[in-house]
Formats: sequence, structure tokens, C-alpha cells
Amino acid sequence: MKNPESLHLSLRELNLKRPFQSPPPKSDMSRIVHLCVPEKFIPPFIAFVEENFDPSEHSFLIGGRRSRHAKFPTPKNRTIRFDGWFQKIRNFWRLYQAEKILIHGLFDTPLIYLLGLQPWLLKKCFWLIWGGDLYQHQQPRQGIKSHLKEFSRRRVIKRLGHMVTYIPGDYHHAVEWYSSKALHHDCLCYLSNTFTPSKRGQSSSQILTIQVGNSAYPRNNHCQAIDLISKFRNQPITIIAPLSYGPKEEAARVAAYGKLHLGDKFLPILDFLPLEEYLNLLNSVDIGVFNQDHQQAMGNMLQLLGMGKTVYLRKDTSSWLLFQSLGLHVFEIQSFDLTLLTPQQSNHNVEIISQNFSKQRLAQQYKAIFGF
Repeated sequence: MKNPESLHLSLRELNLKRPFQSPPPKSDMSRIVHLCVPEKFIPPFIAFVEENFDPSEHSFLIGGRRSRHAKFPTPKNRTIRFDGWFQKIRNFWRLYQAEKILIHGLFDTPLIYLLGLQPWLLKKCFWLIWGGDLYQHQQPRQGIKSHLKEFSRRRVIKRLGHMVTYIPGDYHHAVEWYSSKALHHDCLCYLSNTFTPSKRGQSSSQILTIQVGNSAYPRNNHCQAIDLISKFRNQPITIIAPLSYGPKEEAARVAAYGKLHLGDKFLPILDFLPLEEYLNLLNSVDIGVFNQDHQQAMGNMLQLLGMGKTVYLRKDTSSWLLFQSLGLHVFEIQSFDLTLLTPQQSNHNVEIISQNFSKQRLAQQYKAIFGF
């Protein structure tokens, strides 16, 4: 079997001799191409771009599994399917014609291979770092497929021209782990990371409501967090755990563990909630407990802090460093108890979140990235 380097050279020569497709008509060209996966952030993002910018300048290529397309549908008249090798090769000319390519999460294995084999495209690529895509670096690799994928990821990330994140620690990790020289663009990335001030405030209930994690993904470390909270199970508390997003097997395991250690006080949320309903749920929370060992659940934490709620998280994360740099009052999870923010601390957090995480700021940041 050829090694990856020789494979790269032979495919590159093939590509130079046989282009993917003839140049498209000018009316079908887009100055900015977005490479997306079907996730909950993407449909609102497409609407945001169409509301604030010229839609004719943008194309949205959506990859991922068919089941994900059904769960997070996007407007068919504004998006192009980009799942599987055939669709990618068929539409790859769009990346050549684009002035800028925005990669929304670097997860798609065929895309990683195609970009790795055509590094001349990477200087105009902007990687919007999600967290899980970056921290794949820390995951154990078994078998030739996982090693080959990480080899290709390293080639791609090292040669990227731009990285987009509002968390400086994630950018520094990418530079350190992948020897990248990409330019850093500060941007909130998605509407889920913005906050609109409202009349939401502290719960009037005498029972404290505690949220654990934001999804069923294992790196929430739910069981460890539940163990910390279970010390207070005789207190007037209710624990909710959003588990509708992520692997169903892990959701079932966490639900069973929570019931075992917290009884009827543990309420798993297994059904996906519309945004407004989920925000109302967050409004009922008094304390958020986020035991992820890397940057994750930022949208949840920002919403809770903007509502004046108390948040506990791990001190060894880039999320913690960001909150500290902004002067936000947050607590370290290993010292978890039922202590709430003081009214002064709560108001201070609300003011900082409102100033730094607005939709207006998001639009300004994308205006700079898009180059208008």
C-alpha cells in the first residue's frame, strides 16, 4: 500500500490533469462558500446571513448523514447537498471559484481528505472551531483509519489560512498542537453564543433547580457531576439533564445513573426542545454544572450567565480562562455546593454578557470576515 505522501502526490497529479468540473456559469458562482454539517446551529445561521448580508454572495454546502439532514433541515433553495464522495467531487469546483471558504466544524472525513490532497485551497479557508473538532487531538487512535484521518487533519490544520473563534485558548491549542500559522479572527460564530437582555431573573421557587451538562456526549462527564451533587440530595433541589442531543445509549446510561443516585429529583430531558422552550427551561435554572474537560456548552453557559444564574465549570478549560479574562463571576466545580451568586455578582455578569455577546456584535464580526 502506498504511503499517504505518495498517495497525495499521485492524486494531485490526477487532479491537475482532470479538473473536477468545467467552470460554472457566473450566475451560479458564490463569493463565499460555507461547508457545514447538519447541526442545530446551522439553520439559524443561514437565516442570520440572509437577514444581514447579500444572500447571492453565499453558498451553503451541507454534508453529514441523511438522518442529521432530517433532524436539522435547512432551506433547500439556499443549500446544496455535500454528503458522500460523489456529491463532494461533483460540487468541489465551488471551492475553487470561491473567494473565501468557511468550514463550520472540521468533522467530515471525506472533506478532510479532499482538502488535505489539495492544500492550495487552504489559504482561503476559515475554520470555525467548534470544540469537539479541535479536541479530537486528545482522543486515542486505534487502527489505520483513525491514524490516517489524524494525519490528514494535521496537514489541513497546519496549512489553514484562518481560524475563527471567540475563545483565545482554543486558537492557542490549535497553534500548539498543529504548528499552525493561521490568522485568528475573533467571532462569536453563531446565534447560540449571543444573548438578548430580557426580564428573566432568579427563580422564585424555594427548590433550587440544577442543570447538569448540555447534551448526552460522554465528555460532559455526567456521572462525576452527579456524584458531586448527590452529597446534597437531602436538600430541596431538582436536577435536570438535557440529554436529547448526542448518543442515545449514553443518554440512557446517564438517565439510569441519575435516577439511581438522586431518585425522583433527577429529571432527564430526552426530547429535543424548540429554542424558545429551551430558553424558558434555562430561565428556571438556578445553578448550571458543566463538568466537560474541554471547551463545550458555551451557548448554555452564556445564556445562564446572561440571565444572572450561577455557573460551575472546570478550571482547566479554555472556557474558564475566557470567563476570567472578561471578569465574570463563575465557580470551580470541585468546590461545588449550593452557593448562589450575590445580587451584585449576578448583575455584574448580566452587564458583561449583554455588552460582549450581542447579535449586533456578531454581525459586525462577520462583516469583517466576509470583507464588506
